[in-house]
Amino acid sequence: MKNLFLALAVALTLGLYSCGGGCTLNDVTEAAQVNGQWTIKSFNGEEINNPAAVMMFVDGKAVGGSLGCNSFSGGVTIEGGSVKFANLAGTRKMCPDMKLEETVLPLLSGNSWKAQYGEDCLVLTNGENKLELKKQADVEASAPAEAAPADSAAVAEEAPAAE
Repeated sequence: MKNLFLALAVALTLGLYSCGGGCTLNDVTEAAQVNGQWTIKSFNGEEINNPAAVMMFVDGKAVGGSLGCNSFSGGVTIEGGSVKFANLAGTRKMCPDMKLEETVLPLLSGNSWKAQYGEDCLVLTNGENKLELKKQADVEASAPAEAAPADSAAVAEEAPAAE
């Protein structure tokens, strides 16, 4: 009984962790399902606690992001339940922890990944490799607030007098 309870607790914990609360996954069939910005949550089961590790898909044609330190960008094709990354290029800064960058970027570049999505999650798998991402909230662009008109009297006092 104790072992059953422990196994159930572990299964629930893993289920809740997976993509933010047990997403029901479906195959990606169109760009709109992955467009936007995603935070990388785990790679091969290892949790990634770096808010700078992000990927952004744009119109199913381009991808960009950061794996924690360096930025990258390139092309992407989405079809038949897979995402194929092409011509990825990145910056080359030296950083204290480059494990994710040295591992993931070469695996992405030029390879197809099975892509599945849920309400707020995206799971990419390629052979033994699994990348889990969580959708970031959409940020609406808003126009900057209009500047208040300058007080002409104050401006006149600060301006040098014309001679």
